[in-house]
Amino acid sequence: MKKIKVIELITGLERGGAERVVADIARLLPKDSFEVTVVSLKKEGPLAKEVREYARVVSLNASTVTMPIACIRLIRFLLQEKPDILHTHLFHADIMGRMVARLCGVKTVVTTLHNVRYGGWSREVLLRTTSFLISSAVAVSQEVACTATRKKIMPARKIQVIYNGINMERFIRGDIRRARESLGLLPEDEVLVNVGRMSEQKGHRYLLEAFARVYATHPRAKLLLAGDGPLRDSLRSRAKELGVAHAVVFLGNRDDIPTILNAADVFVFSSLWEGFALALAEAMACGKIVVSTHVAGVPEIVQDGTSGFLVEAKNSSQLAGAIERALLLPAQERALMGERASSIVHEKFSAQNMAREYQQLYERVTSGS
Repeated sequence: MKKIKVIELITGLERGGAERVVADIARLLPKDSFEVTVVSLKKEGPLAKEVREYARVVSLNASTVTMPIACIRLIRFLLQEKPDILHTHLFHADIMGRMVARLCGVKTVVTTLHNVRYGGWSREVLLRTTSFLISSAVAVSQEVACTATRKKIMPARKIQVIYNGINMERFIRGDIRRARESLGLLPEDEVLVNVGRMSEQKGHRYLLEAFARVYATHPRAKLLLAGDGPLRDSLRSRAKELGVAHAVVFLGNRDDIPTILNAADVFVFSSLWEGFALALAEAMACGKIVVSTHVAGVPEIVQDGTSGFLVEAKNSSQLAGAIERALLLPAQERALMGERASSIVHEKFSAQNMAREYQQLYERVTSGS
């Protein structure tokens, strides 16, 4: 049987939710039925090495200045490869892929909508006016689907929801004492963890303000921030201003996220907007109680008061109160809440389930049914 040839086109291969989805699609689609190539518009990012274990990786080395050259490279590549499906992720890849697919004879274009914000009205106009070029669209949460329909980014008839998935073999419960030892933490420390790119979206400034409130009554509290980004230096300065720099650990980009999660008492997610909160689901898979802002797709993952606590975005006082509530829970109750969180993720948000649904979508759009 002829393999279905899929090109996953993405803006870059940095560490992020959309990039993780592409990596897991490449990893989990059956190799006897699919031939997957991952194309990055930008230079290879840190995830490229991993993706190369499962699929061919091609970089077009685009920058703001060289984007037209990258477009020509993409056209040549598509004419050469003749894929059955071009699957696009993130804005630049979405627009470029849509514009050149028909020119190159690619009949089926799939896009995944990863967020509820698109980067301004001009991007929304471009996405809206090119939506007719899309065969099928995937939203990573019900809220993403509703937002895309409401803003006329994509007609509802073209959208289906496929939740992002977690690698359940990687994100498992581990020994908290051993995890803490590897990070230089003490058993009696009260450890809060956040994982995310240091950008406006992730709301770290409100997390630092909340942590300062918590630290005032919990002097053994530590805040571990895994990730990097444009706001790193300003966040370091803010931690100093708040008097908690000694208790905040900036870990940078890390490959040992499961270990960091397993060292936590509480996972804190302070985002201002999200499509699907992958880092939140990863913490839940590790059996951690979570405190999160009530934004977009988050309530589809966290059941407030059952598997975690939800608070308003941009409200450091509420965030601090929920963190303290989580820290003061009896150990047995905290463990039970963590078990519920883990069960929800295993049932609804596994990478295997996600890949299976993408496989079914690819088979459907190529069969014409």
